[in-house]
Amino acid sequence: MGYDQNSLQYEYERELLNVEYLWKEANKGLDINLTILLLNIIEEYIKFEFHRTESNGMRSINFITFNLYMCEGLKKLRKILWSILGELYKQEKYKNIINKILLNYNPYSKNKNQLKLVYEMDFKFIKKYIFNQIISPDFIQCKILNQFKRINQRLEIIEDTVLEKYIENEEFLIYKTLCKSYDTGIDWKLQQEKRKKYL
Repeated sequence: MGYDQNSLQYEYERELLNVEYLWKEANKGLDINLTILLLNIIEEYIKFEFHRTESNGMRSINFITFNLYMCEGLKKLRKILWSILGELYKQEKYKNIINKILLNYNPYSKNKNQLKLVYEMDFKFIKKYIFNQIISPDFIQCKILNQFKRINQRLEIIEDTVLEKYIENEEFLIYKTLCKSYDTGIDWKLQQEKRKKYL
């Protein structure tokens, strides 16, 4: 059910067919068991790097790493993954699971160029299908928005105002002030001064 060495060659078509089939059978979230299975598969499919171990007989083992590469097939796959998550996010029974998926979303790949391309595409879909649904964010949603803001900073992507919605949640601002973590590449003294201002 996961990516393999032929995924790019077939432009991620098999993965797309798997997801489309399960989404149809899950009946837009009505079949809870199939929907939970689909959410677990989506959580794996939205990763950026994958590892496999293969045996070549008795004497050797190969460790293989797969990275995602931008192509039309990947764009279709990622679009359907995020649109399904957005559709299910409207249903209260799946919201916590999807929040967990978003909190665990961590774009990492040794291929930095492809990483940035895929993340930018993902962010466009996440914003369209999930973040635009968030009007008045709760504490967990604020953590998610803040995490994506940090990812954008790390990957040097121009920030989007949709990520600033966490400012509206006073409880989260108190948490963020008290549990301040330091951003990479920024002088910690300047950050300390900013923290004092918040207090």
